[in-house]
Amino acid sequence: MSVANKAMIFIALTVSIGWTALIIAWITGHRDLVSAGILALVYGLSPAAAALVCTFVFEGGQKMKALGMRFRPNWWWLWALLIPVGITTLSIAVTASFSRHHLQGIDDVARQLADMRHEAYSEPQSYLIRSAGYVALAIVSNTLFSTLTEELGWRGYLHFLWRPFGFWRASFAIGLVWGIWHWPMIYLFGLNYPDHRLLGLALFPVFAMVEAPILTLLRDRGQSVWAAGIFHGTLNAVLILTMVMVAAPEFPWDATGLGSLAAVAVGTAIIAIARRTAPGWVADGREMR
Repeated sequence: MSVANKAMIFIALTVSIGWTALIIAWITGHRDLVSAGILALVYGLSPAAAALVCTFVFEGGQKMKALGMRFRPNWWWLWALLIPVGITTLSIAVTASFSRHHLQGIDDVARQLADMRHEAYSEPQSYLIRSAGYVALAIVSNTLFSTLTEELGWRGYLHFLWRPFGFWRASFAIGLVWGIWHWPMIYLFGLNYPDHRLLGLALFPVFAMVEAPILTLLRDRGQSVWAAGIFHGTLNAVLILTMVMVAAPEFPWDATGLGSLAAVAVGTAIIAIARRTAPGWVADGREMR
C-alpha cells in the first residue's frame, strides 16, 4: 500500500475515533473535558490507537521502528527537557515587554498559583518551593501521557510515513494535521481560546505548524518518539507559568498567545539558520526509513 493511502487511513481513523468521542461528550451534556471523563480520554488516545492499528496491519516486521519506540536516551532527550523551559522564559519576557501585562512579584505569583489550585497559602516562598515539586510531577506525567497518546501518532507513525519527504514538508504537514485534530476541543470545549473559539480554529494550527519543526528535530536527533514526548509534556507543564508570572494575561497574551508563538518561532528560526549554515545538522530524511 502506498504511503499516501496509509497516511489517509491513519488520519481518518484518528479523526473518526477522537472527534466522535468529543461530539458524543458534547451531545450528552458535558461542557468541560474533566466532566467528559472516559470520552475525553478516548479522544486523547485516538492518535495512538490509529497508529497501533495501522502499524500492525501495514508495517510487518518494522512495527517498533514505525512507532519510534526506541528507548536509548541521548543528550537530545535532555535538550527536549530544557528547550521548553527556554521557550517559556522567552514567552514571559515577550509578554511582559510588549503587552500591558507586567511581571509579578513573588507574593502575587504564589497567590495566583494558589487561586488556580483553589488552595490557601501563608508564606509565598515555601509555597512556591512546594509548587516546584508539583511542576516536576506534571512534567513526568505529561511526558508519559503525551508520548503514549498524541506523539505515538504524530511523531511516531505519521513521522515514519512522511519524514522521507523532507524536514520542512514533514514538519509543517504533521503540524497542520495535529492542529486541526484539536478543533473539537477548541470549538466545543474552549481549549486555549474560551472566548475566541472560531478564531482559535485558525490560530492553533498555525501555532502547531510553527512548533512542529522543533519536535521533528528532537524526534530525529533523539532517535525516538520519547524525545518528542518529553518536549511536548514539558512544554504543556511549564508554559502555563506564563499565566502566573505576568499580571492577569488576556488574549492574545495568554498561554498560547503571541508571546508563546514568538518564542516558538524563535526556536524554529534557529533550526532554519542552522540548517542553512550547517546542512548536516538537520538530516534530509532519506535515512529516516
